[in-house]
Amino acid sequence: MGQKSRIICKPLFFGENIIVDVQKQDGWGRYIAYVYTLENKDVTLEMLNAGMAWHYTKYDQSEKYHNAEIKARNNKVGLWVYPRRIAPWDFR
Repeated sequence: MGQKSRIICKPLFFGENIIVDVQKQDGWGRYIAYVYTLENKDVTLEMLNAGMAWHYTKYDQSEKYHNAEIKARNNKVGLWVYPRRIAPWDFR
């Protein structure tokens, strides 16, 4: 799904400045952050709405992200079309 996700992301911010709101670092030193366009479009929310991302509740429990993933699942868009999808945290 990486290439398909790229198609969704590219028009949002490719070649543009973005806002990265870092919340913390995880145990491996990776940043946990929210990403927005300069027009204040929430990139994570856009990806969830398109069915191109999973809501990782270990680091975020927001209702808007949860609802976006549930809607995408119910509408079978993006990765939710595939019956044998594997969550990124299980794939690793």
